[in-house]
Amino acid sequence: MRFGAGLRHVCLEYLAVCEGDLVAAMTPKTSGISVEPITAAHIDSFHRALDLVAREKKYLSMLEATPLLQTRAFVTGMIAKGNPQFVAVIGEEVVGWCDISRHFFPSHAHRGKLGMGILPTYRGQALGRKLISRESSKRASS
Repeated sequence: MRFGAGLRHVCLEYLAVCEGDLVAAMTPKTSGISVEPITAAHIDSFHRALDLVAREKKYLSMLEATPLLQTRAFVTGMIAKGNPQFVAVIGEEVVGWCDISRHFFPSHAHRGKLGMGILPTYRGQALGRKLISRESSKRASS
């Protein structure tokens, strides 16, 4: 092995460790996050979070959030139908969500479509698991 190749390998490993430490230092902790049922008060913040995740063009089928009025109608409809929808919030800002839209036909009401999103800076901290466990407990009691 050439000297330069070994040194390059060591440097890349060092950079990866430093980058990992930097990411860990810059990653917000989930300890201050509460998971709660969505309410009308969350809609504006939920819309912002939805738009941010959608614009990543990676996790959702939409490329941007629906207009705010349409998002408001979706959320209030979910609440009115008793469909489970939870948000992860810090203060008043939504940083993640999880919802289950039940199937349209009553004979298929045991089925649903799962919707979920987490803001990029809060990923990798088991927040999705917290959200989905709340969904599961709500679904089981419905």
